Amino acid sequence: MREPSSRKVTLSNVHGYFSLSLPEGHHVLEISYAGYRTEVLTLDIHWDQRKDFSLIGREDIPEVVVSGNPLRGEQRILPTQYEAYNNFLGENDALRSLYLLPGVVNVTDAYSGLLVRGGEQDGNLFLLDGNPVFNPTHMLGALSIVNKTSMRSMQLFKSDFPSKYGGRLSSVIDVTTKDGNMKKWGGEANVNFLAGSFTVEGPLKKDRTAMMLSFRHSMFNALLNIFRKDFYNDFYDVHLRVTHLLDRNNKIMANVYAGEDRLDLQVNDNNLNNRQRWGNKIASVGWTHLLGSNSFVNTSLNVSNYYNLAGYIYTIYDDSTGVPIMRRNFSTYSSIAQYNAKTQFEVRASNAIRLNFGGEAAFTRIKPFESKLDSSISIDPGAFQSYNPLPFREFTLYGEGEFSIGRRLLLRPGLHFSGYGFRNFHFNSYQPRLFTAFKLKEGQQLYFSYNRMIQYLHLLTNPSLGINSDTLGSFHRSPEPRRQLYPRPGLCAEIHEEVLLHRGRLLEEDEQCYQLRRREELFHQYGLFVGAERGNGQGLELWARTDGGKIH
Repeated sequence: MREPSSRKVTLSNVHGYFSLSLPEGHHVLEISYAGYRTEVLTLDIHWDQRKDFSLIGREDIPEVVVSGNPLRGEQRILPTQYEAYNNFLGENDALRSLYLLPGVVNVTDAYSGLLVRGGEQDGNLFLLDGNPVFNPTHMLGALSIVNKTSMRSMQLFKSDFPSKYGGRLSSVIDVTTKDGNMKKWGGEANVNFLAGSFTVEGPLKKDRTAMMLSFRHSMFNALLNIFRKDFYNDFYDVHLRVTHLLDRNNKIMANVYAGEDRLDLQVNDNNLNNRQRWGNKIASVGWTHLLGSNSFVNTSLNVSNYYNLAGYIYTIYDDSTGVPIMRRNFSTYSSIAQYNAKTQFEVRASNAIRLNFGGEAAFTRIKPFESKLDSSISIDPGAFQSYNPLPFREFTLYGEGEFSIGRRLLLRPGLHFSGYGFRNFHFNSYQPRLFTAFKLKEGQQLYFSYNRMIQYLHLLTNPSLGINSDTLGSFHRSPEPRRQLYPRPGLCAEIHEEVLLHRGRLLEEDEQCYQLRRREELFHQYGLFVGAERGNGQGLELWARTDGGKIH
């Protein structure tokens, strides 16, 4: 929202709420959002007023390359962006947009599909409508669970971490989906060589209750066999979101998501060589409440469940003759579930001061199972003997303030407190956060960020089994959980209207670097080998972007 005469601007939060202070008198406001028509509103202000807006989508969406807010240190991706690059066998995957950014690398056989600034696979926090997703990919990282037809926006934080985020070291990816249309029914469908999907949304009760249902399923394995013979892949996503307006100040939201992958690879005369099964099930209920004209609170209850089953057939050869003498199978199964409740407050004291604070309580339960070594692949989770669950608790409190000092300086200090407990082991941490940006002139700014991050949940890889055989684990004894410091200076400059240049330097200090290996690589013992070290790293990032016309 922008008031052109005074050049005052405000942004809505992810739930669509905003606050803008203007002097008494006559004003013209412009309300805009990417992919929607700009609305112009004329107001005569003599006291506090509230206005609700419903923007209309544009059919002639102009070509957009990137949308972000470099002054606040974030990158925001919308469904219409990078469509040419996002296309994977005809399927649009918004997460692929992130691979164009400096420091972000796609690794198709990785647990989460991407690595950020040399970090580990488990260093990325993926949130779907505020709910953590432990493995947000299909096809071993080649495709994300983000369905374009249901996505509203996606934010990436890899330099500046707002105080409300914690628990990972490398990045935060926060995906928000559509609320559903309160006015009329509509939908979208897509069919391609990889998958078919549809999204339908509309009012269950006009102007009060809306729903959004999205479904996607893999299509043709014959096409994939062109690139790799004897390859079978099957996956699906289903996402339901219901939004209900209790009154002008209260809104309730319910989300349910389920997704699963089945992947088989056959070699050597159709003998099954590799079999993978993994899936996510998440659900949440949220309540948003307007406390006043400039304050807002959001409370949610969330549950996220993930399981992973992998089996691999290998051949044992005679050392002297090289002749195969035995074929054996190695199978693993593991699961993890998290239950959390969180509350987030947002207070806009003025156009120049915004305060955010809140807290979260989370309970995570890791359920390890035995690794089976026998003559056939086990695909039934009930065939695996379980060990005692490994539960841990985490409590967080955070607070930060965003201060716009004049027209040139933005300052956002914050603090994230985390308390961790596993049985009799307890660990508390204070994580300072700072982001500041100074506008040199129009289109040019200097910025600096400083973050301390703590990570309790780690990925334990199994080198014997190969891809997608990873198990999540947490620390419950010394050494302490892994932590990192991120000081980062940078420069953003618009050389002219169509060229944008980013330059940033990363100084990273890793206070605890862990190397973990499961003792049960080919055996049935249970335990961990842990090595702790200190390390540091430096890096330089350059990003140039040009907005040109279409190629004819």
